[in-house]
Amino acid sequence: MKYKQTILMALSLIILVSFFIPWFTINNEFDMFATSDSGFSGFTLVKGIHYAAPMVSAFGSAYGFPFAANAIYLGYALVLIPILGLVAIIMSGMRKPSSKWVHFAQFVLMLVVILLLTVVVNLNDDMRQLYSSVLKLSIGLPIAMIASIAGMVLIFGKSKFE
Repeated sequence: MKYKQTILMALSLIILVSFFIPWFTINNEFDMFATSDSGFSGFTLVKGIHYAAPMVSAFGSAYGFPFAANAIYLGYALVLIPILGLVAIIMSGMRKPSSKWVHFAQFVLMLVVILLLTVVVNLNDDMRQLYSSVLKLSIGLPIAMIASIAGMVLIFGKSKFE
């Protein structure tokens, strides 16, 4: 395909932008607290992990859950999504052949994050009720998922034009 790198650059840019637009918003029917119409993007999740990680780690260690206490630090992997996107766009702009694998890494990481969020929310009944009563899905996460899947198909799909 003639414009494969350009399309990969556009998909990485879409994921990069979707990282900063809301993934979740507060449910309108949730009126227990004074809430605003703000949402939670990947960037705000990273900021929240930055402030919550030391406290959660200390509580987990104190109550005998060392693995769970340190697992919250895996949330910092979210920062890799926009970093990989920028690197992939720059490498594609310079027409490096290995840029395809940086795009691939970004697409896979985004899909893994979406899969983990889905599993964590649906695995536990309490989490599912909390999510459905407090939060609702916003536009950022579906856009990122569609762009990631399209990128994977573009990288590994065969075209009759090649």
